[in-house]
Amino acid sequence: MERWLASLLLLCLFFIVGAASIKCYSCNYPDEKCGDYFAYTNPDANDCQGSCVKRRGTREGGGVEVYRGCNTQKNTYCTQSDYVGMNVRECYCNEDYCNHSNSVRVSAVSLVIAFITVLYNLL
Repeated sequence: MERWLASLLLLCLFFIVGAASIKCYSCNYPDEKCGDYFAYTNPDANDCQGSCVKRRGTREGGGVEVYRGCNTQKNTYCTQSDYVGMNVRECYCNEDYCNHSNSVRVSAVSLVIAFITVLYNLL
């Protein structure tokens, strides 16, 4: 019974932390500051409910288009697909300002909760 209650509390904590808004950069092609040489600062970010997203599309001729903004889903992952003649890499992340670079980081809170849950169930 105690393990069930502890697991329920950890799950509630996860949803409470996940419900808070995060700061995401929001910009789009053809804004030069939005591209590979990203030049926005933290005050340029917006509050988002969900995840930050970065989409980087490469056209067959070599042109690059970048979009950064908010998305309603909450998972952290990257995907690659073809869309309207572009090869598009799309990444979602859940930490403040995480859509600034070429990589996505897993939330530290998510990692800690997962580690504690696994450790608790092993003991």
